[in-house]
Order: sequence, then structure tokens, then C-alpha cells
Amino acid sequence: MEVYDPLTDSWASRAPLPEPIHHVNAAAVGGRLYVVGALGDGFAAVGSAYAYDPGTDTWTAKQGMPADTERGASGVAVIGSRIFVAGGFRSRSVDEVSAYDTTLIDTWERLPPLPEPLDHLVGAAVDGRFYALGGRREAPTNRVDTFDPSTRQWSSRAPMPTPRAGCAAGVLGGRIYVLGGEGNPSTPSGVFSENEAYDPATNQWTTASPMRTPRHGIGTAAVGDVLFIPGGATLQGLGAVDTHESFRLSSAP
Repeated sequence: MEVYDPLTDSWASRAPLPEPIHHVNAAAVGGRLYVVGALGDGFAAVGSAYAYDPGTDTWTAKQGMPADTERGASGVAVIGSRIFVAGGFRSRSVDEVSAYDTTLIDTWERLPPLPEPLDHLVGAAVDGRFYALGGRREAPTNRVDTFDPSTRQWSSRAPMPTPRAGCAAGVLGGRIYVLGGEGNPSTPSGVFSENEAYDPATNQWTTASPMRTPRHGIGTAAVGDVLFIPGGATLQGLGAVDTHESFRLSSAP
């Protein structure tokens, strides 16, 4: 694992994951990094869960995903102490939704499923609601759905202007920014540079400054008013790069 320090603009190596996995479902809660499900060799679903403590540079095994719910390439976001995991891939696209409680309870809860099976989607949380955006089943989608934990119900929201999968999502200033992705029919690379912002208060999308390097297979993390987008790939299905860009709220709509 590698860690980036925005203050020094430098990278450092840290303790590796306990097992080799990819398409991980990852989120930060309470100063720790959690990995809850992933894909392994041959794109087999992996249900392992781990917590990383940056203070001790150690990984700890946690309660794994229940049997027959293992998956990676899901949409993930945090509400309170719970990590919501929506959809994903387990030999096919799935509609399963579950929440992992990171407190001492260390348990999983099965939640109402997505309106349709999707993998390579992204998740975000704003004002106590979980949002599932984009992804694919057979083709990239632009659908957006929101889940209200208090009513345990899903509802559809305004679709993304650009259908895509394998993108990244981050929240700045109450808006959800969706960046990059794959499934672009207008370019040989099949990859997007688009950055589109969704305002849950108005249920409207606006266009933001695009990434300088189109990429898919990316993740993003917010530090203050900045989204950091490291790595990814520049060709659909392959083309891994070490590109690292940031997007500042001051340049947002």
C-alpha cells in the first residue's frame, strides 16, 4: 500500500494488504481505512474485510461479508459508523446492498436491493442519504438512485449527463462530483475525462472542469476542499498509469 501526504506532496510505502486483491470496496471511518470485499484471481469474489490503522501501520481482520454476498467493484460510501456497499460483481452484476457497522458490533446488515443489478458503479453520501451512480450491467448506465436508511427505500434521481462505469465519486460542498470512467464510444481509448457535479438539493447536474488525463478504474479522496485522483488506466480494460491529479472546490461550479 502507498500513502500520499498532501502537505509534502510525497508518497510513502506502508504495510501491504493481507492478501492480493483488486477492485476493492474501500472507505475511511474514524481515522481507519476499511476494505470490505473485493475481487481476486480470475475475478473471483472475495468477502474478506480488513481495517488499517495508520498510527501503527497494521491491518486487522474484521468480520467478512456473509456467505453468498461476497463481491467487489461496488459503490461504497459512509454514513455515521456504517459503510454502505451497493451492487458489485460476483461472476455477474448483482443488486445486493449491505451495510457494515465499524463499531464494536462488527456486523453486516442486508438492505433492500438496488433497482437493478450493477457493477463498477460509485457511491456517495450526502445529508444521511446514500447515492448509487453510474455503473454497468451489459453497458454503462447514467442512472442515479438514492437510499434513505430511515425509510429503507430507494428512489430515482436525475440521471448523469454521461453514462459511464469505472469512474470515481467524491463530495465537496454538498455536491457529488463524478470523474472519469470507461465506456466512451467517441474516443479510441474508450475512457472519459468528464467531471460532472450533482446537487442533491436541486436534483440537478452541472459540468465541472474535466480531468487533464482521461482515466478509468480510479478512486478519489477528499482532503479539505480538494479531491485527489491517483492512478487508474488510460485505455479501457488496461493501460495502468501513475498519473495523479487534484481538483479544488474553488474551481467547482
